[in-house]
Amino acid sequence: MLKRSSQILAVWFLVWDLLLTAVSWIGAYYVRFSTHWIPVRKPQPDAYLCWRSLPLVLLLAIAAYHLTGQYKIHRFRRFREELIGVLKGTLLLSLLVMAATFYTQDPYDSRAAMLTFSVLTATGIISARRTSWKVIKHLRSRGFNQSRAIIVGTGLVLTWLSVRAIERYDR
Repeated sequence: MLKRSSQILAVWFLVWDLLLTAVSWIGAYYVRFSTHWIPVRKPQPDAYLCWRSLPLVLLLAIAAYHLTGQYKIHRFRRFREELIGVLKGTLLLSLLVMAATFYTQDPYDSRAAMLTFSVLTATGIISARRTSWKVIKHLRSRGFNQSRAIIVGTGLVLTWLSVRAIERYDR
């Protein structure tokens, strides 16, 4: 059973992930074609094509992020684990978007925009996650969303049971 605070946190992360994915998708188009940082050799696709594919990108993002375990919330998750999860989710999303673009023969198929999208998405999500966890840590130091435990007894058996309980809670 999920705790209510974990569910709220998972929804919080989902909303931010989708918002940042949408901003990255649109931003990648404008970075690619409006800034001229990367030379454009083909005719520039219309911005409408980018906006038109946004709902599909967001649906694929939900699937990719869920499949890579980004919404399994627990207090002891390390930064490295979260970074790997976000990178896996972003990579899977990029592959799914490229496959969908190839399958539908969408005229908006810029490799440079896709690379920019992937980098912007991963960077944005990691930044939002780190900021969120810092805010949560600050709130917990103020007494919000704390876990309480009672330890009764001492000795080797209790220590072993405590380690097993923490390991089980960590999964």
